[in-house]
Amino acid sequence: MKQKPIPSQTSQRLHQHPTAAELRVSKIEIFKANFIDSLKLLPVLMVIFMLWIALTFVVYGMFGG
Repeated sequence: MKQKPIPSQTSQRLHQHPTAAELRVSKIEIFKANFIDSLKLLPVLMVIFMLWIALTFVVYGMFGG
């Protein structure tokens, strides 16, 4: 019994490159990503600031000011 050939499952439309519009990232997405990165950096900056304040008090306590 002969079988009928089936069409290919990988047609040309599945292999199209994305257009320039699809590759473009919106400004709001960039803003959101930068804002989230800033929030992640904030605790690190606060710890560094607190250490700087503590070290300043230690140095002033040892050597006078």
